[in-house]
Amino acid sequence: MKVEKFTKEDMCAAISLAQHAWHGYYDGFPAEYIRCIAACIVLHNYTDADLAFKITDNGEMKGIIFGTRKGKIVGLSVWVHEQVKSMNPQEKELLERLNDYMDEADRNTIAQMDDSDVKLSLFISIQKGCGKELLRTIMQEFRAMNAQRMFLWTDTSCDHDYYPAHGFTLASQYRDTHYSTNETDYMTYIYWKPLE
Repeated sequence: MKVEKFTKEDMCAAISLAQHAWHGYYDGFPAEYIRCIAACIVLHNYTDADLAFKITDNGEMKGIIFGTRKGKIVGLSVWVHEQVKSMNPQEKELLERLNDYMDEADRNTIAQMDDSDVKLSLFISIQKGCGKELLRTIMQEFRAMNAQRMFLWTDTSCDHDYYPAHGFTLASQYRDTHYSTNETDYMTYIYWKPLE
């Protein structure tokens, strides 16, 4: 396994990773639409090129990790507006909802951060052991810039139990209104970890 800087040339492979990670939530939709959802997730979280890494095994990308300095949010409204022009009403609503959800979760996370804190904005690993290496690498980068704490948000669609098992503390949690129903609570969790 090899950890390297992520570049814009890696974007297509990163979108494929995200498509693999979230395709199950969009069963019944065309692959092209699921790829658009994946692109929204990756583009939304790619804010600081110097804090973006990939891990490869035998030349194939197996994971990515993106970090973000406090206060940085990618505004994808124009991109989303362009994408939805060719979508049916259901697809349009789902993409707009995803973008709004990620914006809100970012704002809620940033509100809990100090100026010396950083955010882990995207973390995808599809091979055992890759996640640990990516997390180690990003934490080294955060420490090198004298960051004090690392924050992240996750939700019930992700493996959120991973974080407390790896030294993260739950800062807050809330019932998200974008995805919750009368029958099911869709929870968003904000975690932090000291970078000592």
